[in-house]
Amino acid sequence: MDTAQIDTWANFNNTLDLLKKGITRSKTANVNASEIRQQAKDVTQSYFRQIRPELQSLGLDINLVSKLDISFQNLLKLSNGLNAKTSYLVLFKNLSTVLEEAEIAIELRYAEKAFLSLSPQSDILTGLESIIYNTLLELVPNAALSYKQAIIDLGVKDRISYRGVANEFREALRETLDHLAPDKDVEAQPNFKYEKDKSTPTMKQKVRYIFKARGLASNAIKVPENAVEIIDERVASFARSTYERSSISTHVASSKNEVLQMRNYLNAILAELLGLQT
Repeated sequence: MDTAQIDTWANFNNTLDLLKKGITRSKTANVNASEIRQQAKDVTQSYFRQIRPELQSLGLDINLVSKLDISFQNLLKLSNGLNAKTSYLVLFKNLSTVLEEAEIAIELRYAEKAFLSLSPQSDILTGLESIIYNTLLELVPNAALSYKQAIIDLGVKDRISYRGVANEFREALRETLDHLAPDKDVEAQPNFKYEKDKSTPTMKQKVRYIFKARGLASNAIKVPENAVEIIDERVASFARSTYERSSISTHVASSKNEVLQMRNYLNAILAELLGLQT
């Protein structure tokens, strides 16, 4: 999906959100206001004339597109009469789930196209990263693949979303920690307690277990613990982040900087976990 398509998608979602807010604020049992009903018709027209063809050009799953088609057909039917506000709100609730699926699918298709555009001979790893990757490939292949995929994606020119990159970095770390510190081993430690609202050991607890087993002092363990916590928090922040069309450029630049910093933290913690010379 190119920049123009991203603009269209972002504008469409903003317009849809404004429509939902207008209906939510409506004080009548039925949505009678002609202005709001016209907005619903305009949104539907925008979907079928602009958004749908672009989704098809990306090769999105036909079942997903069909779900969107049905939702917007139902929105048009509601806007053509004096229908209950609750009917609109139920429709929007269901539609939000489908739109989330579509956003994920769009991101995956973008990543696939970007990956295919890269030369397989591209030298994308630094010296340390090559050592980390090759070590992980022998030890935890899934972690190695997530690690290299994130670095490949980060190097894609004009990338407009970094959520997937952040998630791949975290997944590489999680897989590595799961291999080096299985849940049952961590839970078997004296005085082990789950952190609040958790039913399995956290990544931070696994780091503590690994470095304690290597005989590191408590104060020395805090540095890798903090690095893991920062990575976890950054990924959670990406998952929560939303932005308006007017701030998209700032958002993208900020996101890239955050992921670059995450890459540095991850390289440092993986080098320590794998016992590599840095």
